[in-house]
Amino acid sequence: PPDPGIPMRTGGFGGVDGLAEYLKSHAIDVLVDATHPYASRMSANAVEACNRTGIRRLTLWRPAWQASGSDDWREFPDWPTLIDALPDGARVFLAAGQDGMIAFSAPEKSSAPEKAGSRRI
Repeated sequence: PPDPGIPMRTGGFGGVDGLAEYLKSHAIDVLVDATHPYASRMSANAVEACNRTGIRRLTLWRPAWQASGSDDWREFPDWPTLIDALPDGARVFLAAGQDGMIAFSAPEKSSAPEKAGSRRI
């Protein structure tokens, strides 16, 4: 992606403790939580890290997607079940957080590499 001209960080923080340490060590004044509606763990960690450090927090609330009559949504209880439902050789566009990336990229944890070719973008 193009350089936005501001410092960026990618990857996990290691939970509340890691996020709180990052906020303190980088002298963050305000945390803006603009995660998607399903990122409840990250939002909860942001709340707790800000409470611990006294850093102000702003939250961008967005509505969750709502299925309509013409949609074809399928829900799965976990990553292994979803991966098993993929047709062999499927080309998958994976828009997921860290847990999904781990499930798809760790051959010892899933059959994803055999089920579908994958490439991180």
